[in-house]
Amino acid sequence: MQDYVAAGNNNIGFYSETNIQSYYGGDYTAVRAAYDVLQFCTVVAYRWNYPFNTMYVSSVTVNANNNYTVSGPYQIGTQGAANYCENTVYDSNSNLVHLSYKRSTGKYMRTLTQSGSNSVTVGSEYTLPFTTNGIPLMTFDSNANSLVISYKDEGNSNYPTVIAGVVSGS
Repeated sequence: MQDYVAAGNNNIGFYSETNIQSYYGGDYTAVRAAYDVLQFCTVVAYRWNYPFNTMYVSSVTVNANNNYTVSGPYQIGTQGAANYCENTVYDSNSNLVHLSYKRSTGKYMRTLTQSGSNSVTVGSEYTLPFTTNGIPLMTFDSNANSLVISYKDEGNSNYPTVIAGVVSGS
């Protein structure tokens, strides 16, 4: 482990890295991650540009000896659909990870459920109720148990806008 000295002389130790997706080489972009506090793992979503132009999700668990367990990849959506990962966030009310993404037809969201067997279940696609070419960002408000999405409202003079919602089901 190598230490990095941060402000105030706090040390952050980093361990060896591991690949979460290394099939056939290729170009991976838009890597997003959220920690699932119920399952003690990180859910990682990413886009595999070449040769498949598809989104995937994997689950990564780090044990007490700092060894990694990686499950997946699990495909999200249709191969070649040109989906672009935008944001992931953990919802402590429903214990789900939410993934927002875009493609030429609009902005979408799916829920990702991490199971105790270290696998990820991908929920149904939901169309987000707004139009923007920008990147909507999500956060979870644990006080109100709401998913909050901010975006540039192109239909309203490009004003910064937020929309909140409560998640039910998967």
